[in-house]
Amino acid sequence: MDRQRVCLWTGGGFEIWNDQIWFVPHWVNALCCFDRKSGQLEKMVRIPGITTASAGFHNLKKTGNRIVLIPAFERSLYLYDMDTGRIHAVGPQLTLCALEKFQECIQWNDSLYLFPFGYDCIIRLDMTDLCTTLIPLQHVAGQFCDSCQIQRLVYLVNRTNQLAAFDPDTERFYVYLADGEKCFRTVTKVDGDTLLITDESSEMYLFHIRKSGFEKMAFTGIPANQSLVSADDIYLFPLRDQYAVTKISMDGTRIWRYEMEDTSRYYKWPSVAAGKIHVDGHHISFMNPNHQCLYEFDSKKGSLDSRHFMVDEWEEELCGYFFGLSGTEGIYQEGKEKFASPEYFMEHAKRREKGMDNAGGCPDSTDTVPAGETIYRLMSGHG
Repeated sequence: MDRQRVCLWTGGGFEIWNDQIWFVPHWVNALCCFDRKSGQLEKMVRIPGITTASAGFHNLKKTGNRIVLIPAFERSLYLYDMDTGRIHAVGPQLTLCALEKFQECIQWNDSLYLFPFGYDCIIRLDMTDLCTTLIPLQHVAGQFCDSCQIQRLVYLVNRTNQLAAFDPDTERFYVYLADGEKCFRTVTKVDGDTLLITDESSEMYLFHIRKSGFEKMAFTGIPANQSLVSADDIYLFPLRDQYAVTKISMDGTRIWRYEMEDTSRYYKWPSVAAGKIHVDGHHISFMNPNHQCLYEFDSKKGSLDSRHFMVDEWEEELCGYFFGLSGTEGIYQEGKEKFASPEYFMEHAKRREKGMDNAGGCPDSTDTVPAGETIYRLMSGHG
């Protein structure tokens, strides 16, 4: 029987630079670089010293020639230098928490601000000296799930009826409350004085900054995980169980649906959700964490295309062991201090795959041998 095929996309944030997509997969704690022109995975950078099995990082931010990895369940921030290829932890080790630590991140001058989802404070990372500062939350609920920036103020929503505005100059919050129970999910800029906020129930609201007031729109959208306003149209990217990107005119009189490929026959998850969006003019990209593909939407042409990068499930599992899952730091080679490269690992693993599904030394085995030694045995033929 052919093994189910899965791939390495993420449901979190990513960066696109010179046709290269940088992201950390949900199932593998490694920084990956996918080349859009060649359709190939160009780099897979092991993250040293990780403590989580998966979902260590939900977001990342490129600043200059460096990429900052934003911790979700991992306990440290990491910095990757695109020139040298070096990656290392920065700042103090964070305490454990039950929810994802951070989802939202913005840059202001020479500092990055990480806004907490499950953590109890904001982190400011100074990109000049890499010093971190913890800023306690005051008079705000946290659990920030979306943000947008207008001039210096950062507006955030947090699955309540609360809209928070953060001023990085004073590092203080201004809080605005909508009437009644709400579950605000997305916030995006309409113009310099207006925000669009969507609720998990499909309701939509305008927030007028100078008036400090909410206005409920006369029409509804869809449950959205991301939203965007462009050229007097609202774009809603699905939260769940929607197989289309929805476009609605600002007056609500026209609605368009751009159908997404139903890829449920390929993957393990039946529903659809859009991850963070990346906007470059009229080109909008987002990763689908459930159907595990990259969608590229052209708002000018009204076209929606998907890209897939897939690996065999057994390769993904072995790759997971290699990059430090299940408590191991990786694999080793006799007489060498450095870790084996992914290419070396995959080449040897593929040669040994046939007939080893339940053999001693295979990751599917119930063998209690430490994972690092298990992978070494598989690679070297000592299984």
